[in-house]
Formats: sequence, C-alpha cells, structure tokens
Amino acid sequence: QIRDSNSPYLTAYLASRGLAPMNYGIIRDDETLLTEVLAHSLQECDAVVLSGGSSAGALDFTVKAILRLPAAEVLAHGLAVKPGKPTILATVGGKLVVGLPGHPLSCAIVAHKVAWPLLCRVAGVIPPRTWEVTAALSRAVASVPGRRDFIPISLERGVATPLLAKSAAIQVLARADGLLTIPEDCEGLNAGAEVAVEIWR
Repeated sequence: QIRDSNSPYLTAYLASRGLAPMNYGIIRDDETLLTEVLAHSLQECDAVVLSGGSSAGALDFTVKAILRLPAAEVLAHGLAVKPGKPTILATVGGKLVVGLPGHPLSCAIVAHKVAWPLLCRVAGVIPPRTWEVTAALSRAVASVPGRRDFIPISLERGVATPLLAKSAAIQVLARADGLLTIPEDCEGLNAGAEVAVEIWR
C-alpha cells in the first residue's frame, strides 16, 4: 500500500544513461516468488538491480533469494555509507546483482554512486566524468569516521545548503542540485567551508 517511486525512477535513470532496463514489477514479500523472478530476470538480462528487502527484517528476503540460486555469491551485505547502509552486492553465475535500499532517497543515491559505476564496469565502459562546482557550506555538517556520507545539496549564488532528511524523504531529490561526499576519514565540515558539489541534475 506504499506508492512505488523507485521502479519508475530507476527505469528512467538507467535508460537516460544508455542502458536498456526491463521492469519486472513489484514482487510481494515472498522468498520463493522473489527467487523465481530473480532467476528469470538473470536469464534475460546482463545484470539485475533490485530495490527493497535488503535490511534485516523478518520480511527482507533479498539475500536469501539470491543465495538460493546456483553459483550465487554475496560479496557484501552492508556498506559503510549513509544513506544506503543495507546495500547488497552479489554475483549469480558471474552476473552482477545489486540490492538497493527500499527508501527512495537511499535508493536513488546508491543507484548513482554505487550501482551505476558497477554497471559501467561490467559493461566495459568508462563512466562519464562528473561535473562539480565549488561552493561555501551554509551550515556545519557532522559525520562519523569510518563512514562515507552523501549529502544532498541545494545550490544558490555560490552557497551550498545541506538538505538533511530521513532516507524516505523523496522530496529531497526534487530540491537537490547536487551531492556532497564526506569521506571516511572526516568527522564533519564547518560552516563556510569550501566544498566540491557533484551536480545531480
């Protein structure tokens, strides 16, 4: 009973980058059904990107479904990033499988920062260079050492304003002009700091 924004977003995002996505629709929380659809999609496609079911709840079956397939290997379940911690990286028969978080903001950011570069790599192409601008941070932003943070940013007249919100807040995508990456060895940034913002749109 939740409106699906991730499927149309991912379909449009990947198509705009020259891929040919096939949308297999919404799969209910059923491990056997998810395994069957995953196996079918892997037969038809060069890679699979899923959204949702990647956390550790009672109805989060993505990892279990992947591991039920022959020649499956889960390379990582959980990344030291925010948003996007429950991301899954796996291979099945040598094909890439990326399990994105279900929350829309996490899904979109991890699709851009993790799934897209990996898809380029397995396709044997070099991702286009990103476009960055330098701006002054309007307010301090805290971070945690050992974790990479992706902060949506609104830009106006050389000022970068962090759009801090929960990972389910899809409206942030419409308001953001770019992304600020805070590396793992940084505890945060002070107000007024010059930062490089990757243009989002």
